[in-house]
Amino acid sequence: MVQPISNDNYTKQKLVSKACEIFRSGGYSNETIDHICEAAGISKNTYYYYFKSKEDLLLACIGEFESISSRRLADIFLSGENYFEQLWLIQKQVFDFIRGAGIDFIRELKDVHSIHDIFFVKKEWQDDFELKLAIIRKAQEAGEVRNQTESRTLAITIGITFMGIFSAWISSGLRFDIEKFLRSCMENIMDLRPDLRQGEDLFELSSPLFKKKETQ
Repeated sequence: MVQPISNDNYTKQKLVSKACEIFRSGGYSNETIDHICEAAGISKNTYYYYFKSKEDLLLACIGEFESISSRRLADIFLSGENYFEQLWLIQKQVFDFIRGAGIDFIRELKDVHSIHDIFFVKKEWQDDFELKLAIIRKAQEAGEVRNQTESRTLAITIGITFMGIFSAWISSGLRFDIEKFLRSCMENIMDLRPDLRQGEDLFELSSPLFKKKETQ
């Protein structure tokens, strides 16, 4: 059995951080594993110790931004925002990273089946999921969220809805305002109290999907 190399976590973190920089600046599709290894100062053998493919590294980069740091959580909980806003801030972290990562990076997601992985598959998924459930229950008890569906079912419904919206956004060529769309869908699913709503009309938000693309 192969034993872990020294400074195991440090080396993997260095590789992921360097890959995130490279994917953002040069695009995912144009980069090679050889270039990533050279930039990170590691061998290809070391690379394959951690990741089976470039796609696996892509998911690790996304996971870096999905995981909620203790400091980030403290900022959210001390912000004075209501329970729904706390949940929204947690939920949109991955979206913020993906949107900032560039079109090439985003479009690659549909080819590596990682939309599902973004929302449901990661090491810390269960802890994050339980946190979301606790916030949903608090929001229901406070009357902010009027949908009294069991919190686990509600959270899964939101996750699946977000997956569908991301898929539509990528397939459409990023033709609609995804942040407004996600926010509006989440408010409607949870039946958010009217005075807390910031979302817009979903029919209007989705109108770009039904317009023909302009010919070049």
